Amino acid sequence: MRVTKWQKAGLAIIFSIPLLYTSGVSIVTSAAEQPAVTNTKPIPEAIEKQELKLYSIQDQDKHGFIDETGKVVIPPTFEVVGEFQNGLAVAKQGEKYGFINNEGIFVIPPTYEEADSFTEEGLAAVRVGEKFGFINKQNEFIIPATFEFARSFQDGLAAFSRNGKYGFIDQTGKEVIPAEYEIVWGFQEGVTVAYKGDKAGYIDQTGKVIIPFQYMIANPFHEGVALVFENEEHGYKMIDKKGNEVFKPEGFEPGNFSEGVAEVMVEVGGDFKASYVNKNGSIMLPPTYERTLPFSEGLAAVKINGKYGFINKKGTMMIKPQFQGGGVFHRGLAYVVLHDEAEGYAFAYVNKQGDIVWKSSPMKEFPGDLE
Repeated sequence: MRVTKWQKAGLAIIFSIPLLYTSGVSIVTSAAEQPAVTNTKPIPEAIEKQELKLYSIQDQDKHGFIDETGKVVIPPTFEVVGEFQNGLAVAKQGEKYGFINNEGIFVIPPTYEEADSFTEEGLAAVRVGEKFGFINKQNEFIIPATFEFARSFQDGLAAFSRNGKYGFIDQTGKEVIPAEYEIVWGFQEGVTVAYKGDKAGYIDQTGKVIIPFQYMIANPFHEGVALVFENEEHGYKMIDKKGNEVFKPEGFEPGNFSEGVAEVMVEVGGDFKASYVNKNGSIMLPPTYERTLPFSEGLAAVKINGKYGFINKKGTMMIKPQFQGGGVFHRGLAYVVLHDEAEGYAFAYVNKQGDIVWKSSPMKEFPGDLE
């Protein structure tokens, strides 16, 4: 599998469809010339003080936003958008990326080849020519564009690369963890995965190695546990932040924990079925599903007979299976895919009662892979 530079620095970038488990197209934000700092529209104070409750949509090949009622607030006119974070959202116009406010107005002009979201530090990673740097919301470079690659800040540190190696800087641009790793992830729960040579381990925000470089594969921590693969002899195991084994999966490989459980695939009668496992390693529900997705806001999408519905942790079906593609709930809504033999495919948002609050225009062919 080819590992991209974005994957090396960990986590997802900007997706063309939000929180949707269909392998739809993942698109990296992106821009080329040194942007002018002048002629930018000031960001209203109200936007700075509270997070916007807007949801990105895709209609045909254009993107925009709705509110929680399904009302279109920003019409789908952009090639790509990211979710609103800290008052602004990445948006692509033509071949360039900038940042829009909740009225759909560019407050930072689309002049970048690549861009990541603004974080609580008030900075965003952008690419100018062949180099990455960090701008503030006034479109001023606070950290000059000198890096081969950079990601926006997570837990106070940002990943960067120099001479093909990865490290971390603080908000002043100071290198606090040297660029000496082959691969790093963004910091989560105070630690990050780092690969040195062909082995993975974990470091803290000071650069201290807290779990030695001994794994062939290591995943980020979620809710205090992480899945690692040491070698063929020892296989997979879930560990805590001291490197202690929490449980050893027997016949299954769990996903990331969310709300105390993780999705798994289990062999049943020569076939594989999906369910969930808790942090004791116990299967929670009978493995009868074709696929399971992470729990979020108390519900999870599961696939039965080719269609996705939503269950609670007792396994009770709360929204009947009817969707071609399932998503995860985020602030009360989940992004799903509909399919009708006559009309074709459509993107939609559904609430926890199963009501469709917004639906895109139909598409004869789905723009991606549904599995």
